[in-house]
Amino acid sequence: MKTSEERRWERLQQQLAAEATGKAPVRLCSQRTLFGIPSHVDEVIGAVVAEENRKCADALRERRGEADG
Repeated sequence: MKTSEERRWERLQQQLAAEATGKAPVRLCSQRTLFGIPSHVDEVIGAVVAEENRKCADALRERRGEADG
């Protein structure tokens, strides 16, 4: 069974081969995440998600505290 990384590399190789032969349009997108380099947008989204998760966890703790007391 192939790992997700192996499948990703195969898809990338297939796409590059198709682009090289003219069978597919050349994609103009970043492959930064392929190598684990987050973009600025990824970092901002991650920070927003972390903050929302923290707020939800705090609200849940407050509700549990009110229910107990």
